[in-house]
Amino acid sequence: MQTHGVEIANRLHAAGHPLEVLTYRARDEAAARYDAALAYPVRRVLSRVSFWRNIEIVAAAARGADLIYASTIYFGLAGARAGLPVVCRSAGNDVQR
Repeated sequence: MQTHGVEIANRLHAAGHPLEVLTYRARDEAAARYDAALAYPVRRVLSRVSFWRNIEIVAAAARGADLIYASTIYFGLAGARAGLPVVCRSAGNDVQR
């Protein structure tokens, strides 16, 4: 997970908000150990190759949520599919769609 994503997730969790993190698959044990130490679920299910599949995964996982926070503006499409607002941070530029 990106540094700002971890910080946002940590603060939301500390404030009592339920959350689940979806992020890119990792091939090393260090990522699994890092994720296991967090106080909220992290699912490494996204591919760095299949953009449209990632949109489907995020949209399906977000059903019933209040919003989607994403590290790139491209996940706005997942919000549209799930009927949710999306807050994005991309290269330091904050966007709400």
